[in-house]
Amino acid sequence: MGQVLRITVGTADYSFKLVNVDRTELWIELNGRTHVLKREGFSWVDAEAGALSPQLAESIGKAVALRYRI
Repeated sequence: MGQVLRITVGTADYSFKLVNVDRTELWIELNGRTHVLKREGFSWVDAEAGALSPQLAESIGKAVALRYRI
């Protein structure tokens, strides 16, 4: 994948790199660190509790799901 995507959450802009996509998991690189987002029902959460804010994880998950039809 390796595509860099941008998202705005609140007043902050984020650029993240999509490493790998699965139907229930996303691997992203944000600020030089790899994060795993897991799908729980209709929402996305960070696999490591507290590494990303819940709003940021949800926004990234939704943006990728819309783009790649997950």
